[in-house]
Amino acid sequence: MPEPECNGDIYDPQGVFLARGDLVYRDYRSLLEYQGDYHRTDRGQWRRDIRRLGRLEDNDWHMHQFTDDDLAAPVELVSRIERRLRARGWLGVRGQVS
Repeated sequence: MPEPECNGDIYDPQGVFLARGDLVYRDYRSLLEYQGDYHRTDRGQWRRDIRRLGRLEDNDWHMHQFTDDDLAAPVELVSRIERRLRARGWLGVRGQVS
């Protein structure tokens, strides 16, 4: 899989900050976000996360969210990420241009 950018900042076309992604696949306008319990249990954080997701979607970014349950099945998680990157244009190891 392509190497992601860690904690990458994402901006809209006018340069307005949209988000900082845990793992960013800039070429595929995709980011991976780990959602710990805090994102679920803190009302303010939950609401900020919803607005943030909307801003990203409005700018054709796709967020892949996962939790610690997903980390317990890493093969499934990597397979899911790979499928989603392919849907966003990644051609796979053989088709990838470095």
